Amino acid sequence: MTKNLRIVTVTGPVGSGKSSACVDVAPLLTEAGYPSLAVSSGWFYRIIAYMCIVLGIEWEADNCAGLIAEISDMEVALSPNGGFLVDGEHIPESAIKTEQVSVLTSKIAQIEPVRKFSESLLKKAISGYEGSFLLIDGRDPNPEELYGLPICTTIYLDVSDGEAARRTGESIDEVRARNARDSQRLQAAMHKADYFLDTTRISPEDGVRKVALHIIHCASK
Repeated sequence: MTKNLRIVTVTGPVGSGKSSACVDVAPLLTEAGYPSLAVSSGWFYRIIAYMCIVLGIEWEADNCAGLIAEISDMEVALSPNGGFLVDGEHIPESAIKTEQVSVLTSKIAQIEPVRKFSESLLKKAISGYEGSFLLIDGRDPNPEELYGLPICTTIYLDVSDGEAARRTGESIDEVRARNARDSQRLQAAMHKADYFLDTTRISPEDGVRKVALHIIHCASK
């Protein structure tokens, strides 16, 4: 990694567009002369789940150390064309977002040895990256510590419950329930944010443009 690499966190409630903003803003920043990469720690939990499914490994909480050992030698890298390289083989992002992977991910994400293994995969994956920014979706409570990098700016994207329901296809009650489970982290992130943007009545393209301009402004200071 370059010594000038910094973190941009993008946080917000369900349906606010935070994940897509990270993915769509990164190439705009790169075109503007600030090579950037969108990263999510959640991806690496999903990669672990995906590899377990591919290899036919069945997870048991009381034997996770032994199961991790079976996949501990795999090499994971972020592909410049999107997706991942696992032991040199390209894995599209869509492959780790299937329902089967999602179900297993929810089971293993709270297991401490799995969390540690996921963090080690993440750090290896970004260790060779030469760029200006890592754009992360803000779910990590201590990104400076996790990524070992300073934060450039923190961004909070908001959205109404009704619009979030329309975007996600969930009911308003489902959206509210998901946000309620994460309410403490969302409140803390909103109060700490350098930049607040309500995306309810703006297009995704306009939201991406505004976020990109904010980051470029911060980078030029």
